[in-house]
Amino acid sequence: MFTSLSTHVVIASEPYPSFGKYNELQKLYSSTLKCPCSNISIPYSRITSISPRIHQICSSVFVSEMWISLTKTISRLSWYGLDARHFRLLSSICNLINQTTDDALRRFDAQSLVTSNVISERDFNAQLNITINQFMEGLVINFGLLINVTRLFIQIDQPFASQNYMYLQSFDMTFNRTNQSIYNQPPPELTFRLTGIISYNGTSTDCICALDTQCQYAVTFYDWQNFSMIEPYIVPGMTVGCFVFDSLKLSTLECFYSNFCLSLFYYYINQTMLKSDTGVEWFKAFPLVYDEKSTQFAPETSLEIIFNKMMMEQWSISLSFDQYYVQCAPIYCTYSRIESTRSFMTIITTFISLISGLTAALHFITPQLVKAIFFFFLIQPRIEEQRQRTQSTFRQKSITVWRKLVMFLFTKIFSMNMFPPRRFPSDIDAARRKYLGQYATRLYIVLLIFGLLILTIYTAVEPRILTKTFPKPSLSVYQRLMRDHNDTLQCPCSTISSIYNQCVSIEPVFHQVCSSPFVSDEWRTKILTGFVPDLSIYDIHDYRRFLFAHFQFLYGLCDVSVRSVNEAINTFLSSSFITPQLQSEPDLSGYINSLVEQSKSQAPQTLTRLIFLLLSINRGNAFVTTYGTNYQYVVPPFSGFTIYGMLVLYMYGVSYKSI
Repeated sequence: MFTSLSTHVVIASEPYPSFGKYNELQKLYSSTLKCPCSNISIPYSRITSISPRIHQICSSVFVSEMWISLTKTISRLSWYGLDARHFRLLSSICNLINQTTDDALRRFDAQSLVTSNVISERDFNAQLNITINQFMEGLVINFGLLINVTRLFIQIDQPFASQNYMYLQSFDMTFNRTNQSIYNQPPPELTFRLTGIISYNGTSTDCICALDTQCQYAVTFYDWQNFSMIEPYIVPGMTVGCFVFDSLKLSTLECFYSNFCLSLFYYYINQTMLKSDTGVEWFKAFPLVYDEKSTQFAPETSLEIIFNKMMMEQWSISLSFDQYYVQCAPIYCTYSRIESTRSFMTIITTFISLISGLTAALHFITPQLVKAIFFFFLIQPRIEEQRQRTQSTFRQKSITVWRKLVMFLFTKIFSMNMFPPRRFPSDIDAARRKYLGQYATRLYIVLLIFGLLILTIYTAVEPRILTKTFPKPSLSVYQRLMRDHNDTLQCPCSTISSIYNQCVSIEPVFHQVCSSPFVSDEWRTKILTGFVPDLSIYDIHDYRRFLFAHFQFLYGLCDVSVRSVNEAINTFLSSSFITPQLQSEPDLSGYINSLVEQSKSQAPQTLTRLIFLLLSINRGNAFVTTYGTNYQYVVPPFSGFTIYGMLVLYMYGVSYKSI
């Protein structure tokens, strides 16, 4: 029975398996199947397809050169809403998103999936889906960081820009003259006033942009005689802020979903084109179409929210496991299967041999055993009963019985003859043939015992691989098995993908200034107590002119840093850890710690590079701040309308000007 039921593990090989054959083997031997790849590195471009779809505004006529040229004809003195500058910026952002996405996809496609063996289709889909999700989330986060840091620099630097709006005021002209001749007078200086929103009647300033990040007003038309409207008309979703970027991000796209609202543009466009030849071809723009099934952005969604999500509507992702298998191109597949140690014919032959041998042996041994049993259990008890009367001790009885048994067995073995006289030559006398038969019997018994001993030893010492299964083991059971069978323990996971936040907790610690009162709104409000609301009246050397901006910049840097780090942590914790087998605690801790350290080293790099880029752009383009700290404009005498810029230099804490 043991011989027939004993099994062993056989490693089989399948050369050059086809995709169909691999699927068949995967279904039958998924736990042991291994197919080494001839190409372990496979570019993502050959096994994935990613197609982003951004907001329809980026493919509409409203970001085209025709529309920008058409809206450029509108006079800013009569039109207070979004104009050609805003549409140009919107077009640039759309182009930036498209270019950024294309570049990121090219970099992603150039990366490779590295696998030494063919992974299952389930593992393939899970791993690539997680990788692609991390790629998409990182792309959106980095673009949102660009938008936020750009907005912070604009708010802090307060760059000078021509507004030409009735409600925006950004500069004054002051002349410093003496009573000397005109040749001895210093040139008139153009002194900037911090940008602010003034009241409708132009008598007072309602909001200073440097002090209020939410300075804005809704685009409203009060006198519409041609439209026979009594009440002022508020253009839906259209808001004007301190700068072009502010106006764009504070506005929504509601107006561009409405035929009536678009008619406002054409009313003012026609006013200009009817008065003069603008050289711009007139055309009709049709409104956007809102379909809640195909977009995640409602018309009322602000462009700031849309920008922070990179204007992405949907990602179309396609994964090709069959192409992965073709690129992997396994030369062979190996798998383990359990087979019987011996074949059916071997088992039958062994069984017959053992039965025959035992039958022959027992044929001669059984009669002798019967005689011995008969002697010891029937005759000997009677003899012993008689001897008990004469012998006094049990020990003497036992010794006597033992001696007789030994003598009986010795005599029987030496006198046993299993081979009849006819087995020997007839020319030998009967006594010698009997003697040879007894020796042959002794040799037979010795060989039989020796053979059985060899079989017993072989069965006892034959190595066997014993596989034990523990269904749903507890943590304590796993730890015990890990301690005793570290090299061979395998615990397949019922779920190969686990979210990091289920087993990892990350709490960043920022500089204490970011949690101090110095970055609070109350502190910035308090330091303005006693200040003149219009900080422009303070001299350029008066720190009160910049104090609020510096604390606001400190708050902005803390806010951007905290948000970028928290978003990176949330992205990491929401990603998945893929493992088909349960990892040991040291291996898991080491792997996660390496990922965390890598993330910590990379986290400040993006923000640092972005800040350096914006600083380089500001300096390289010589953007002028209305604080007057980097450039000032002068009007030399007799120069007509030519205005020169002077660079403000700083040395040892003293500023001076150089043309």
